[in-house]
Amino acid sequence: MIEAPFTEDDVEHWRDAMIDNAPSLRDVRPEGQPQILGVALYAGPDHLVVRLRTAEGQDLTFTMNPVAARVLGAAIIGQGQEAGWISPTGSLAIPGTNIEP
Repeated sequence: MIEAPFTEDDVEHWRDAMIDNAPSLRDVRPEGQPQILGVALYAGPDHLVVRLRTAEGQDLTFTMNPVAARVLGAAIIGQGQEAGWISPTGSLAIPGTNIEP
């Protein structure tokens, strides 16, 4: 039998930690264009590795457990649809138009 890469106890721990450590976005006021120019992702059996390239050429790399990765994925789709830059079918959309580039 293959050993599972994580357990239900791990999932419970990750959920609790994510709630306990959630940062606030109240003070975020973005100025200008987005600062991330490149994204690379790798999904392993118990984690997601994310590498972001900034406009200044700096690479930011971090790992996420499956609970946090799933929440992030759902939030990007859901909030992107609310903001109008993701269509109901999940495609990129230009807000206020019917254009899906």
